[in-house]
Amino acid sequence: MTSANGDSASQHRAAVVLKIVGWASVALSAVGLWYHATCVSADYSRAPRPPYFFQAWYTMAGINIVLLIAGIALGIGLIRGLAKWVTPFVVLQLAVVLDAFIPGALWLHPRFGPSIAAASGISGGTIFQVVVLLPIWGSIAAIWAARRLRSRHEEWVRA
Repeated sequence: MTSANGDSASQHRAAVVLKIVGWASVALSAVGLWYHATCVSADYSRAPRPPYFFQAWYTMAGINIVLLIAGIALGIGLIRGLAKWVTPFVVLQLAVVLDAFIPGALWLHPRFGPSIAAASGISGGTIFQVVVLLPIWGSIAAIWAARRLRSRHEEWVRA
């Protein structure tokens, strides 16, 4: 009987952890979308800018917005306790980390580099997730929770 209570408590903790990670993803993604909304409403036409600034900015902002919307959708799945959404969530977090570092490498491009560098300053909506290290702790916590929930489910199916 104690093992059943222990399993139940472990499952409850795993469900709570998934909810925390899900809410963090939803909240940080919403803040990122708000950040992009405020950047879009600003007037950049009078400031000096490199020749491909707007193309670089719209491309980077579009990628960020897709990542942020996916963060909200997958976060909602985690809040609902769907362990099968953990793998897509972890892949999304990898994409967020790559999105944080790849533009910096593209600054070295001889033709588009200055435009990418200028656009990097205002199209970083996913930076909120990176600053609080959600890709690290959120992925680890979500994987732990999914393993706990799946192991209990597999035991139930075998019985």
